[in-house]
Amino acid sequence: MLSDVEVEVYAEVRPTESEAKVRSAVLNLIDLDEVEVLVMNNTKFIHGRARGLRSLGKLRELIRRGRIGETAREVLSRSVIGNEVVINANKQAAYVGILSFAMGEVESPLGPITIRIRTSNPQHLITWLTSG
Repeated sequence: MLSDVEVEVYAEVRPTESEAKVRSAVLNLIDLDEVEVLVMNNTKFIHGRARGLRSLGKLRELIRRGRIGETAREVLSRSVIGNEVVINANKQAAYVGILSFAMGEVESPLGPITIRIRTSNPQHLITWLTSG
């Protein structure tokens, strides 16, 4: 069962960006229990945490609605590190309610939204996210 899901999200707020828009982009992907602004080395980040599968409902719906289940399954499967799944999403796409996986600065020039999901069964989580 997927009762042990923990989610952590980071997104840099670049000087040319609106903090509110970056927060909105993050919240379009994940339902967070806590959201805060962190400043590390003079760089501002939106940081959030959540517990439970319900926090990933929006992500699952975006995968389903975008008909990207197969692609998402491949990306997520390649993103498993131990008991974590770590993915990057394009910030601009997320802001308009679309999930687009980002592989680096070229695909997300304003920096990605990094989503780190911890669970005892990453493969079961991937199946849940990408089916339905």
